[in-house]
Parts: sequence; structure tokens; C-alpha cells
Amino acid sequence: MNVREDAKADGNSLKELVPVSAILVALVALFLGSEALANGTMENDGYLRILTLPLAAALAASVGRVLSVAELGIPSHFKTGALSILFILVSVIPEIVPEALGIDTLITFTFTSMGIATMMLVNSNRREEANMLLVTVVGFYLSVSMAASTNFGSESWAGTEEEMIDAIRSSAASILFAFWASSISLGLIIVLAMRGTLDIAGEGKLFSAISSFDFNNDSSKQLMSILGLVFAVQFIPLLWLCSISGETIVVDGEVISNALAKYSEHQYLGSVWALMTCLVIFCWAFFRSERWQVMAALIAVNWILYSAARLVEIGNPLGIEVLPASSGDSTSAAAWFFLIFWSNVAAYILSIRGYFGDTAPLREHSAIRAWWNANYYGIMISMALFVSLAIRAGWNILPAMNASGTQLWDMTGGSDPWYMKRVIDYVVAERSHFIFDSDRSYPMGVINPRPPLFSWSLALGGLGLNWLTDSSGDQMVWWSVSAMPAVYGALIVLPLAGIARRVHSDFAGVITAWLIALMPGHIGHSTFALADHDSFALLFISMAFYFWVRAVEGIRDERLFAETSRNPLYLIAGIREMWLRNPMVMSCATLSGISFATVALGWKGFVYGPGILFLAFSVQAFLNLFRGRDSLPITAASLQMLFTAFVIPLPFYIWPGMDLLFDPSGFQPMFYIIGFTLALGWVTCSFRDKPWLLVVASGTALFGAILLSLFVLQAINFYNGWDILFTGGFYFSKNKIFGTIGEAQAPSRGVLFASYGPVVAIIAISCAIFLIWKGARKNRQSHLLLGTWTIVAAYMAWSAGRFIFNATPAMAVVGGLGIAMLWNAANPADFLKEYRRAGIGNPSARRRSTFTASRRHPGIPALMMVFLLVASQHATYGIDSGIPRGEEAATDVDQAIYEIAPDFLRWSIGDFSILQDEEYDPDSGMLRYMGTFGPGFNGADWNTAYQWLSEQDTDVGFSQRPAFVSWW
Repeated sequence: MNVREDAKADGNSLKELVPVSAILVALVALFLGSEALANGTMENDGYLRILTLPLAAALAASVGRVLSVAELGIPSHFKTGALSILFILVSVIPEIVPEALGIDTLITFTFTSMGIATMMLVNSNRREEANMLLVTVVGFYLSVSMAASTNFGSESWAGTEEEMIDAIRSSAASILFAFWASSISLGLIIVLAMRGTLDIAGEGKLFSAISSFDFNNDSSKQLMSILGLVFAVQFIPLLWLCSISGETIVVDGEVISNALAKYSEHQYLGSVWALMTCLVIFCWAFFRSERWQVMAALIAVNWILYSAARLVEIGNPLGIEVLPASSGDSTSAAAWFFLIFWSNVAAYILSIRGYFGDTAPLREHSAIRAWWNANYYGIMISMALFVSLAIRAGWNILPAMNASGTQLWDMTGGSDPWYMKRVIDYVVAERSHFIFDSDRSYPMGVINPRPPLFSWSLALGGLGLNWLTDSSGDQMVWWSVSAMPAVYGALIVLPLAGIARRVHSDFAGVITAWLIALMPGHIGHSTFALADHDSFALLFISMAFYFWVRAVEGIRDERLFAETSRNPLYLIAGIREMWLRNPMVMSCATLSGISFATVALGWKGFVYGPGILFLAFSVQAFLNLFRGRDSLPITAASLQMLFTAFVIPLPFYIWPGMDLLFDPSGFQPMFYIIGFTLALGWVTCSFRDKPWLLVVASGTALFGAILLSLFVLQAINFYNGWDILFTGGFYFSKNKIFGTIGEAQAPSRGVLFASYGPVVAIIAISCAIFLIWKGARKNRQSHLLLGTWTIVAAYMAWSAGRFIFNATPAMAVVGGLGIAMLWNAANPADFLKEYRRAGIGNPSARRRSTFTASRRHPGIPALMMVFLLVASQHATYGIDSGIPRGEEAATDVDQAIYEIAPDFLRWSIGDFSILQDEEYDPDSGMLRYMGTFGPGFNGADWNTAYQWLSEQDTDVGFSQRPAFVSWW
């Protein structure tokens, strides 16, 4: 039976209200308990105000559920659309007559979006997903209310005002994320407990493999126990934060609040620890389900010891006096050594003797492993997306909101983001694009050379936030300007993972996602408060390459026409025929062109993307010519993509006042790319059946004549097309002006390789060469494209520092492909066969089998060591690139990495120690692992100087005031 029939069988569609009510009651109870612990009781009107948005979300979810299963006499294929329109119409009424109803926009938006989303999920029988959506939304609103109502008193604060502002905001963010994580973990328990009991079991991929909850079933009890442990871990940071919010001390006989000062000491295990502990819990549960009791025991014991040691390091042993001190002397180090050693010995002995459960191997995969194999790709990509956004935003929000010296908003990236903010302010104020700037090149004035789409996306984001929250318009614009580049930067995970997955495997897609999420060269240009078009442009260029890969993967080796024609319209006929024969290829080519057009409307330098595709097309066309294959399919797809990318942004570039249509750094290179594509396509397609040597000679003569014409026209100073073609619109020309631009210079080789990860860069370049060879040999056009993309991008990055960022997608995709190919080449299947053949009946046999299989297949352990090196180095550089230079957070992370290793590894015996034996000094300013990368905010001197300058001559017009001259 489907969902609607199940509801009918129950006899009452109002039972759909039960899951919503259970979720709402559980989360509100969590909120009230936390609120009472932190702030005591609250007035009734305060609770009503706080519960308004959660109630709106719950009401919308209830209505969506009831309407999904109710018989309304509407055909099923029209029902969702009709009811969605009804939701929208209902939400529009308060916007039309706001004075009469007095309902906030955020309430109507929540009601509409939640109702439509719930209805769509329930109609597709993904009920658990609908419930988790409600948990996430209600939990977020309650966490915001919790953060806003919890006050960390600052009466005893001894630091500066700037530090106090950061501490207050940081404490609010800590409360928000701690409560949100706790509510999601509690909500997951409620959702799975209702599956098949209070709610019909859904069929969504993520939850369908989980059996309906039955308290008499051991698997259900084990699942609830694990999730209960996760909730307890997530609740620990929230419990600590709530408990110290009322911290007081007595000063001169007066009781004052000490909460903020206590919070700033960070003597607790926070949300990052809680998230990592959840990961450890899931790994432990996975090992237990596979009967890998030794690994489960060791990971549990060592994480507990690490957590205890971490508490000791931060000065909060929770009253456990038996824990050794953290003084750093040899006595405490020896005590920790023996504690760690004997704990691991005990865990190993007890586990191999079966005290923790059966150790006999399973003949089939456990339920957890089967679920993981079915869902790991989506989970890992989602985690990469979350980590990507967290690194780009987490450490930059506070310094961006609290500029040193002024306590105003600040941005990184030099002068470009500030001019972008000027453009956005104009768009917000005038609701039109900023075309002519009278204050640039004063007193003559000059156009704003930036295409409109990126600046308009940020401006519309600010206007949308202002409309949604009814908050300060200026503040909402600042939030949009600062946050959107980080969002664009994080979203690049999706198209790049899609490319690798389509070309190779899910494993390659996951590796690619994590490489780009943590790649320093990309993070450095996509952080919070870096309001430049880089992350926007690279996101849509990556989307263009994704759709183009899909297009070329779908091109079949066939001849569209039996006979060729010398008429140039033969190419147009090929486009028409391709739409008839293979519309999916042409649709993907069109989407690729739309993506390039989107970039063109946000960045003039978009042409390098189509240029790379043209190079790959040229190589493929010549290979087809030598092999006697028809190039008309790839030519038709290429022209479809190029014409789309040409026509859509043309109205902006052709605007008379902009003068960008034939600008060397504007639209002019597109004429070359389209022209050469037409010429090459005509030669290779129209003369397909001629001897290839004759066609090559004729084509060489044709292109030679074109190039000779360009050279002669430049020699007589009539047209400089030769330089435009061979210097990338003059970008690679070595002249005095470009000698003053730092990003136009060749980067140091250390910075170049570190920006991608040294090992990743080597793997990517090597794999690119292999892909070009394999693509040419086996006619895999996607391989040829990716190899060409990487080699060209690497050359550009080698030539100018500006292109380090542009090469990051290629390095991530091909690096991920290279790692996946290396792993497959090591033949893990044979390793597992050898491992099983050697005997795996008990933990001791498995240990011996591991050594036996490793000796016969040494590539597996060697690659695992290489991958461990790549992961640790990439993660360290990635975190470093997200932390602003000079911030205290860099020292905190640096010290946390230092303290991961046990102290006994730093014992010095004579002049020898395994690790460096110097004690870590956080006050020295010397960083061991951090400090290589990271955005830079202005110091107090610069900020106060800018503020002083902005306050001068306020009695005269803006254009008449003194200006600060900066060079790009």
C-alpha cells in the first residue's frame, strides 16, 4: 500500500498530527529544561514569543501531512502543485495587508516552506526525512532563542572592550550550536522510535533499511542505546554552558557576574569535541557490528583517555583526582604512559577473550555495514559540504564583525572587496546597476567594469534577509556580502564530486569532495568576508565542466550523415540532427553554456573556461580525423555550448556605454574561440572522408593564413589580435604595469605546491598525463578533457599567482581520480582474498593474516601510509588557511595539534626524542603547524586611519573629499 492507502487503513488522517506533536513536545521540553538551568523561569509572554516560530513550523508540517493523505478530489499528479500554490497564496495574505494581521514575514515564510517541503516528502513516502526536517527547523529556532535569552554577565571582565564583544558573540554562538546539535540528536531518537509505531515507516533511502522500532528487538535497543549516548555527548557542552551562565564572584562585598570571564577560559569540552566523539561512537558501533571487538575496544579506550587528558590540559579534571597532572614533568608523563599502555593492554586482552562480545567473523555484512555501503556517498559529501562551509566561515565571522580599532565590519582581500561593497550599496539604494562611477579616475570618471550578476546576488541576498527578518537593512547587507562568497566556495564540493563520480566511481567523488573542501588554495579565496567574485566564478565554471563531462560521456561513436558537405551550414544541420538523435547530450551542452554565461555575467575573465574546452575539442577532433571517425557530434555539442554562452551575456557586453564587446579582457576572446571552433569543425567534419594527410595540410594552411593575417595586422599597428590571442588578453604580457601587480607574478614553488597539497599536486599532474594518454588511446573524451584542464591550469598557476585559485578544481578532481586509481591498482580485492585465506577465525588469526596479506600485497599498506600523510597534511593546511593571520585561534589550534601526541613521545633520552621535546609556549608567538596560510584583516592602525579619513570634510560633497589611492 502507498502512504495514502496506509492512512485510510488507519481510518483517521488526523493521526498524522501525532509525530509532529511528539517532536514539538520533546524539543520544547529540552528547551525549557536548558532555559531553567541557564536563566531560571521566564514570563509567560516571553515563552509565547519564543514558541511562535516553532509552532508555525509544526502547524505547517501538520497541515502538509494531513493534506498529503487526505482525499480532496484532485488528481494525484496535480495535487502537490495545487496545494503548494494554496500554501503560497495563504502566506501572501499577511504581506498584502500587514497592518490588519500583524504577522511577521519570517512566520509566513516558515509556514509556507515547511508545509510545501513536508507535503512533498510525505507524498514520496520519505516520512523520516520530513520529521528530521521539522526537527532541524524547530531546533534551530529554539537554539536562536536559547542563545538570545542566555546572558553571560561581563561585570568582572578584565580585558578590552573589543575582546569582550568577541567573547559575548562567541558565547552566544556556542549556546546556539550546542543546543541545535542536542536537539537534532534528540530528534533523531524520537523519529526512529516513532518509525512503524506512531508513524508509518517511510521508504526513503536513508531510513528504509532500518527496521521499525520494537522495544523487544535487540537491534532496536542497541540502536537507541547508541543514539542515547550520542545525545548525552552532545548535551555535555550545552550543560556546561548553561551551568556557568549564572557564575558569580564577590568583589568588595558585592556579588557580580563572572560568567563571561569563566566562559573565556574554555575549561570544557566543546561542540567540536562532541562532534568528533559522535564520529568515534559511530566507528565503535560499526566495529562492534562487524565483530571487530579489538578495534572497537582500542578506539573507545583511547578516545576516553584523550578526552580525560584534554580535560587535564585545560585545567578541568572534573574532580577526578586520580588523573595525573599536566605539569609536563617526567613524573606526570610517566604516569600517563603507564595509564595509556596498560589501558590498551587490558582492552586488547579482554576483547580477544570475548568479554566484549563474540569475535567470530560474520559470513555476511552486518546491517550497519549494508546501510553504510548504500548511503556512504551522500553522507560523506554532506559532511564535506558542512566542513567546507565551517572552515571558510567559522574563524572569520568574529573578526569581520568586530574590526580592530573601530568595532565596525571589516573585510579581507585588499581593495577589491571594498569596491564591490560600494557597488552593492549603490544597487541596494538605487535598485539599478552601478554603471558609471564619477569618483573613479576623478574628475573624468569611468565605468564600473564588473559584470552585474555577482554584485546583484549579494545585494539581493541582503534585501532578502532584510525582508525576511525585518532587521537592520545595513546589517543584513553586510551579512550577505560577507557570507555569500563562503557559501559559493563551499558549494563547489557538489559539481566537482559529481565529475569524479561520473568519470570514475563514488570513491573518487568522495575523495574529490574532501580535497576541495580542505584545499588551501581554494579556501584562501572563498572565506567569510572576502567579497570578491572568485568563489562565485569558480563554482559556475565547475558546474559548466560537470555538464560538459556529462555531454561528452554521452556522445556515441556514430556518423550523423552518410555523406558530408562543404557547405558551412552542414554544421548547423549537425546541431539539428544531434537534438533529434541525442537530446540528453545537447541538453547538457546547453546547461554547460548557461553555466559559462552565468560566470560571464559575474566575471570578465570567464573565457579561460571555454578556452580550455576548445583545446580539448581540438585534440579530439584531430584524433577523430586520424581514425576516420566523425567529429560532427562533438562539434555540434561544442557549438551549442558556445552559442549559449555567447548569446545570454551578450546584452550586457554589447551595452554601448560599457564598451566591453571587443575589449581584449572582455568579450573579444569569445569571437576567437567560436571562430576557431567553426573553422576546425568545418575542416574535420566536411572533409571527414578525405585522406587525413590532405585535410591536415589544408587545415594547417587555413589556420596559418589566419594567424599570419593577425601578425601582419599587428605589425602595421592596425589590430593587436596576435597579442590578444597569445597573451590571454594581455594578462601574461610582461610589461611595466603588470610588474606592479603581485598576483600577476609567478608564485614561489613552495606556495604553489602547498596550495594544493604537495602530494596531491604530484598525483594530479601525473594522473593528468595518464588521462590524456588513456583518453587519446581509448577515445575517452572525458579523460582527455580532464587531463587537458589540469595541465593548462597547472601551467597558468605556474605563470601567475592569480591562477593558483583557478587551478584548484582541476587539481581536486584529477587528484581524487589519481588517488582512486592508485587504490584500485593496488588490488584491494586480492588483498582481502589473501587475508581471508590466511584465516580470520579469531582476533589473533586476523592479526597474523593482516601481516601475511601485507607481505604479499605491500601496495595496500604503503598506499594507506601515503593516504594518511595526505589526509593529515591536507587537513592541517586546510584549517590553517581558514584562520585569519594573527588571530588567537591559530595558537589555540596549533597547541591542540601539539597536545594530541602523548607526553612520553617527547621524552628526551640523552639528545634523542621521538618528537620535539621542547615545551609548547603559547605566549611566544611561534606556531609549529599553523601560520602558512590564512586571510588577513587590517590592523587597528589602518582601520582607525580609514575611519578618520572618512570623517574629514563632511561638509562638502563626497566627490570633493580627499581620497585614498590604492592600486589593484
